[in-house]
Amino acid sequence: MAPFIDDALLDDPEELARKDSQATLRALATAGAQAREALVLAHEAGVERLTSDDRPRSVLVAALGGSALVADVLELLAEPSSPVPVHIRRNVPLPGWVGPWIS
Repeated sequence: MAPFIDDALLDDPEELARKDSQATLRALATAGAQAREALVLAHEAGVERLTSDDRPRSVLVAALGGSALVADVLELLAEPSSPVPVHIRRNVPLPGWVGPWIS
C-alpha cells in the first residue's frame, strides 16, 4: 500500500517546511533542471574531449547534502538497465579510479 500524502501540505509552506526539513521535495522537483545544468557545464568543461567510441567502464555521481537524494533516485532509475555500474559518492575526496579533473 502506498503511503498517504496530504495534498494540503503543498498549500501550507510553513507546515511543508517543518515536515520536509531536508528540502527533499524541492530537490526532487528540481532534479530535471539540475541534470540539464550538469549537461551544459560538462559541455563547457570540454568533457567530449575524453569520449571515444567506447562506453565508460562506470559512472560516478558525486553529490553532497540534499543533492545526494537526487543521486540516489538516479542510481535507482539507471542501475537496473545501465550497461555499466552506476556509483554514488556522498563525500570527498573522490576515489582514485575517477582520475584527474579536466583542465
